[in-house]
Amino acid sequence: MLEDPANRAGNTHLITTNNARDMVGPIYLPNGILRVDTKQNVSDRSEYTALAASRLQTLGDSNLYLNTDYDLTDGPVPGGVGPVGEKMRLVN
Repeated sequence: MLEDPANRAGNTHLITTNNARDMVGPIYLPNGILRVDTKQNVSDRSEYTALAASRLQTLGDSNLYLNTDYDLTDGPVPGGVGPVGEKMRLVN
């Protein structure tokens, strides 16, 4: 999923299908909003999904999985995506 970086801010991109459990690759919405409104998990069966978006909204019982099993995909992983340094972690 790709949005032109020249687009105005605030465009909403929707995932509303209940059949998006395999969705491998990047989602690039630098000025956009990704809205997930489903009854099934999204991308939970994917090797990896990378997200760069201005804003993310999940509605109802929606779950968006951002797996990071880059080595399991047969397709190319774009530069800058994947293990490029230390593992990320949340700190207090």
